[in-house]
Amino acid sequence: MKALFIEHDHLSPLGHVGEAISDLGYAIDEFIVVKPENFATPQIEVTFPDHNDYDLVIFLGAPWSVYDETLPWVKTEVEMIRQSQAIDQPILGICFGGQLLAMANGATVRKSLAKEIGWHYVTSVDETIIPSGPYFQWHGDCFDTPNGATELAYNGAANQAFAIGRSLALQFHPEVELEALTKWVDNGGREEAEGEGIDLERVVAQTVITLEESRSRSHELVRKFHKHFVSR
Repeated sequence: MKALFIEHDHLSPLGHVGEAISDLGYAIDEFIVVKPENFATPQIEVTFPDHNDYDLVIFLGAPWSVYDETLPWVKTEVEMIRQSQAIDQPILGICFGGQLLAMANGATVRKSLAKEIGWHYVTSVDETIIPSGPYFQWHGDCFDTPNGATELAYNGAANQAFAIGRSLALQFHPEVELEALTKWVDNGGREEAEGEGIDLERVVAQTVITLEESRSRSHELVRKFHKHFVSR
């Protein structure tokens, strides 16, 4: 079994999700969309790997917006998702990846009323798929639930998950552990968070304290995703 992770930048390791997918017996291939040398100027053309070669595809987060029309590779990814859904290929979309899924299925992605940064509680509509609990968030955009999709989780700030066909979209980051958070903070995240009045030291401390709890919850989510969207 093979899984393809689409990483939109070099700052977003697979974390808990990659570990859980590997534990399920998958060989993992990683593809970075915007390489380090293009991070400041991501308006590039990108040739993606053939997604048809994989049993499932996971789209990770990004510091950009899916509605940024200066990013030509976003349209390519949206078309890739539509092609995957047409052949019933399982997809997991995380944050930016979830927003791509929303856009590919005709839903609106827009700026949130307020950014969510840090650990925020997510309420599940269906505990057999999404375990309720605190999840890491770092987003300033949000998605509507597409027509024909089922909302699966929410909180007071945004829709947090939906399912459509064999695709699961998440607004939160189940993959995040200390490595990812450190990279985000050190590459522009500190200024963004402090501009929102976020106490980053507290966020980092909470990440360390809850590492095993969040890892366990993330692994549970991946197993449930696999059961309901991949193995069926």
